[in-house]
Amino acid sequence: MSSYKKHWTEVQYLFIMTFVKSQELTPSSIPFIEKSTFSKKFDKFNDIVLHICGRKWEEMVFIGEYWGRIDDKGRVVIPSKLRKTLFTQGVKNVYITRGLEACLFVFSETIWNVQTEKLKSLSFTKVDPRAFTRLFFSGAFQSKIDRQGRIVLPQNLSAYAGLKENIVIIGAGDRLEIWSEDNWNTYSKKALESYGKIAETLLGT
Repeated sequence: MSSYKKHWTEVQYLFIMTFVKSQELTPSSIPFIEKSTFSKKFDKFNDIVLHICGRKWEEMVFIGEYWGRIDDKGRVVIPSKLRKTLFTQGVKNVYITRGLEACLFVFSETIWNVQTEKLKSLSFTKVDPRAFTRLFFSGAFQSKIDRQGRIVLPQNLSAYAGLKENIVIIGAGDRLEIWSEDNWNTYSKKALESYGKIAETLLGT
């Protein structure tokens, strides 16, 4: 690498790190930011800026309901539309943990880090935060998305959510949720009955 090119790489790196700090991002949430590797990932400075801006302002939004199955090895196929949203942001691994109402939460690494920081700010001397963080983190599992678009669910998480064969994967904004088909049908039917009232309370419509 020429001295000019090396100097320009240093300038780029310093600019990026300043930008990251100004947007309250953390280098750990951007895997390619390491000084020794980031310049190899992108040929153009604009690509780096746009990619990081995308992480901040074009965050992943998951939508839709998808019916599927869990196989005898605990593997679940992430629907193609949801995979596309993940892969667009370079996500190859996800974090799975106990959700609420007997479902599983599935987070990208970026959102997982955000949730982790929020929970770390809670006081461990109080009963409720202590109980929640214990269950949230002790049940967590990292799974790689394989070439067939599948993730593996450990047995303890499958048992928690009552997953047997037929499942429903839903997009829930910044995360995916995995439900047993029976639990989702029961929950969604009940929630729909009060959907308008909830909207009025939350949105003022």
